[in-house]
Amino acid sequence: MAAITVREYIEHYHRNAGPLATVVIEDYRVYSWKTKDHAWAGLHTPRLIGALELICYDLGLLLVKQTAQQGKGFCTDDKLKSWGVYQEGKQHARDAIRHACYYLLFRVAQVHISTGGKS
Repeated sequence: MAAITVREYIEHYHRNAGPLATVVIEDYRVYSWKTKDHAWAGLHTPRLIGALELICYDLGLLLVKQTAQQGKGFCTDDKLKSWGVYQEGKQHARDAIRHACYYLLFRVAQVHISTGGKS
C-alpha cells in the first residue's frame, strides 16, 4: 500500500462521506503546570493543527476542536471496551476514538434531536 498524505486521506474521506464529513481533533493548550516542558520546544502540535485548519478550510470541511478533558473525561477505557472500539497498546488511537465518540454522542446526537431526526 502506498503512503498517502494527511490531505489525501482527508480528501478521500470527504469524497466518500459527502457533505457531512467532519474532522474532530483535540485542541492544543499549554497548561500552567506544563509551561516549563514547553520552553524552547518546537511546538509541532500547533503547527499540525494549523495544517489541518488549512486543509479543512480549503475543502470546506467542518473542523471541531475539543479539549483533552471532553473526550478523555467521558469516554473511559471501560466504555471504549464495552463499545468494542478499544485499541490495545495504542494510546493516541484511543484518544482519537474518544474524541470521535464524544462528538458523535453529544454534538451529532444534539443536532439530530434538535432537527427531529431530519437533516
